[in-house]
Amino acid sequence: MHRIVIALAALSGLGLGLGLGLAGCHHKGPQNPSWTLTDEQTRERWEALRADPIEPERPIVYIGGYGMPRSVIGGEARSYTSAVTDEYQRDVLHVGLGGLATLEEAADDVVRMVNEKWPPSAEQAEAGETVEVDVIGMSTGGVVARLAHLPDPHGVRDRLMIRRLITIAAPHRGAEFAEFASNDQMVDDIRPRSLALTKLQEKLPKAEYELIPYGVAGDKIVGLRNSAPWGELPIWTQGRANFSHVLGQDDARLRLDIALRLRGEEPILAEDVPLP
Repeated sequence: MHRIVIALAALSGLGLGLGLGLAGCHHKGPQNPSWTLTDEQTRERWEALRADPIEPERPIVYIGGYGMPRSVIGGEARSYTSAVTDEYQRDVLHVGLGGLATLEEAADDVVRMVNEKWPPSAEQAEAGETVEVDVIGMSTGGVVARLAHLPDPHGVRDRLMIRRLITIAAPHRGAEFAEFASNDQMVDDIRPRSLALTKLQEKLPKAEYELIPYGVAGDKIVGLRNSAPWGELPIWTQGRANFSHVLGQDDARLRLDIALRLRGEEPILAEDVPLP
């Protein structure tokens, strides 16, 4: 089981760079009816945004998926933020989860890197808080962000002060592939009904951020419904014939919709659309 998970993580890192070249990557299944643009219009809108970068309202933190080292996720981060900020990406930080054993370790690492890149003010440091950021959490990265926002029970880690948390195929209710026990604590933490996820669900009503969960139809790793917390539906996009969890993250419609949100513009995909 552990070897399977590692292989899936490796695919996740390669998916955004190589997805269009892999066999079986064409779309499959129904499209979200709220998406109103053709493929050509989607590309044109994306290029128009790239040609008109803005200064984001706040820094953007991209947290990669399970097992992905920071050295290989820069391209993933840029694929979502290149239609927001300029080519130098000064307002963007990407954080990998490679080499980290638990969700707690990952949360510690995220906060440390945010504080290093954007040191908190004296007032923020006194309160044990980071600067305010927007976060894109890819898969397990979305769960890590939610944990990093909670007060550290040991009083060591600062709180990650999130304004908007955009998650993509994140296992908010647990991951389907993690149903079985493993020798990996991070995988055990994202099992359905795990103690870690139950704690996050209990704390969600008091969260000080806007949670925007996206999911991909046909995702057999996390599961489309699991991509949003209990009681909510994910904002979903069409899946792929194979590897929807991996290749679906590279969907042009998904990237455009997220870029619009980060730019403060009206998104296209509607919330609360019934799942396919």
